[in-house]
Amino acid sequence: MELKEQIEQLEKDFNYRIQELKNQINKPKIEVGKVYKSKVVGYEKILMCITELDNDGWCVAYGIDVYGDYFKGRSCHQDKQLIEATPEEWTTALTKYADELYKDCDRVDRSGLDIPKEYEAIKIDSLERNHSAYLMDDGFWYKGRYVMDKHGKWAKGLKAEVKDYDIEVVNNTDVNFHINKSFENGKYKLVPVD
Repeated sequence: MELKEQIEQLEKDFNYRIQELKNQINKPKIEVGKVYKSKVVGYEKILMCITELDNDGWCVAYGIDVYGDYFKGRSCHQDKQLIEATPEEWTTALTKYADELYKDCDRVDRSGLDIPKEYEAIKIDSLERNHSAYLMDDGFWYKGRYVMDKHGKWAKGLKAEVKDYDIEVVNNTDVNFHINKSFENGKYKLVPVD
C-alpha cells in the first residue's frame, strides 16, 4: 500500500471514530421509568415505558407497538432513535388500547395487580361510563377505575353478562323489548321498542 493510500485510510478511520464519539455525546440518555417514542420513520406509533436496561444494551419495556397492540418485554436496543414522549401521548395511547380492551359496563378483575392501598379490598369493579383516563404514579386509571399497575400489567376484563328474561304478555298485546346497554344498579334495563 502506498503512503497516500495509508493516509487516506487513516483519515477515514479517524473520521469514523470522531463521528462515533459525537453520536455518543448527542445520544439522549435512556432512563428507567420514563416513556419514549420512536423517531424512526414508520415506527412513530411505538410508545414504551422503560422498566429495565439490560447488560447487552436492550430496553425492557411495556407499551404500544407499531400496530397499536400492547406488548411487554425486551423491545429495542438503546441505540435506536428514541425521544421522550409527553404524558398526553402516553395517556392517549393507553386510552385507545383500553377502549379496545374494555367496553362500557364491563367489570375489571384487579387480582394479581400491584394495587394501591385504597383499592386492596376491591378486586372486582364495574367500569363507569363517561369518565376520563389519566396516569398516576401507581398506574393507569380508565373510566374511573384502576386498570393497569405501574409494572404494565392490565386488569382482566370480565364481560358484562346479559341474561334471558321471561316477559309476560299482558292483554294479548305484542310487546317488543330490547336490552339497553346502560347498566344501572347492577342490572340491564329492558326498554320497550316503539
